Amino acid sequence: MKRILVYYLYSQKNAGDMAICFGLLDLLSELKDCEITMVSRYSKKDASFFESKQIINKYHPNVIVKPGYIGFDRAGSFFSKAKAYFKGFFLSLFPFFSKRIKDDITNCDLILFNGGNYLRCNSFTDRLRLKALFTPLKIAKKRGKSIFCMPQSTAKAKNQGSINTLKKYCKVFDQIFIREPISYSYLIQQSVGSKADIIQSCDLAFFTKDLYKSDVPAIVYNSKKKKRIAVNARVTGIGDIGYIDQNKITLIESFYKNLILRNKERYDFSFVCQTEKDYAFMKHLYDELLANENNTNLNFYKSDDAYELKSIYSKHDLLISMRLHASILAISSGTPVIGFSFDEWGFKNKGILNQFGFKNFTKPDDIVAEIDCIFNTDVLSSNKEMISVYKNEILESLNQFLGS
Repeated sequence: MKRILVYYLYSQKNAGDMAICFGLLDLLSELKDCEITMVSRYSKKDASFFESKQIINKYHPNVIVKPGYIGFDRAGSFFSKAKAYFKGFFLSLFPFFSKRIKDDITNCDLILFNGGNYLRCNSFTDRLRLKALFTPLKIAKKRGKSIFCMPQSTAKAKNQGSINTLKKYCKVFDQIFIREPISYSYLIQQSVGSKADIIQSCDLAFFTKDLYKSDVPAIVYNSKKKKRIAVNARVTGIGDIGYIDQNKITLIESFYKNLILRNKERYDFSFVCQTEKDYAFMKHLYDELLANENNTNLNFYKSDDAYELKSIYSKHDLLISMRLHASILAISSGTPVIGFSFDEWGFKNKGILNQFGFKNFTKPDDIVAEIDCIFNTDVLSSNKEMISVYKNEILESLNQFLGS
């Protein structure tokens, strides 16, 4: 039996992050005779570890889930946080002191760095994050282990120093999969790796299976003749850290209010919230609209289960999305998408939507003009074929390294 070690399992609090994990595990389930171990980004003292372990074991009971090597409780005391920082710094300098890291690496045949948006190095925080995340990968490289980077995105570097740092970290990988064309072209142009080592692919969440549950919330259709449009909103910065500019938050609120109030006779709308950080803003906006002129063409759904969300999106005719993985789950379920994002979030939203024949906008007026056009879009069948091609490319590479 071959043993695959995955760094890292993400938090259940963000359904998009968990969609990446589910997509990876659904992909790996097609490999023969393999044992999968996932190491969490969170320690055994963190509630996020138990929450994510619970849902992984619910859908993938044979996967081994282990806590992360370094604990950090944001809500803890000053002493506990200082202790965690010191331990993390010490471990990054002297990783050979960690028996757990050495044992995990020794007992595996292949290491996978999970997909996401980590190939960026534009701030001190980015550098610290990369140093911590790559600590076990550096040990594995020295021990001759094969390491794959599963589909990631990047962002435009601020300076040559950022590019050089990224090059240094990417040297640990035997192969790097990139999840959209813009990031792929940029990394090639900056010589972060060769064309032989960097492969354009797609986000892992596209590989999630259709595990629609019987207890998925009922979708209320106020009129069978109306098109059903799902929407979401995001007011946090890159990495969900902090908030975007207040002027942009006001722009988002104004756009959705005008869109729904002016089109309530034409469409039924659903707010679909998949992340706790979006809930307060979206629920406030929904309640205001619901109270306006007895507006009854609105639904509200909240879920942190990626499979459940995929089912919800499949029952709509369109998604207007500020959340990347909401877009991905919708596209993979056969629902067209119009993206709404801002440049500071990097290449990922625009790159992935363009890759699958959809558009991303930063201005509300452009979104309104696109709505009528998109119902005539016919790219869903070709998208299904494209996803299958990307999936088979990754499986072929994994089988080749595993000797299958």
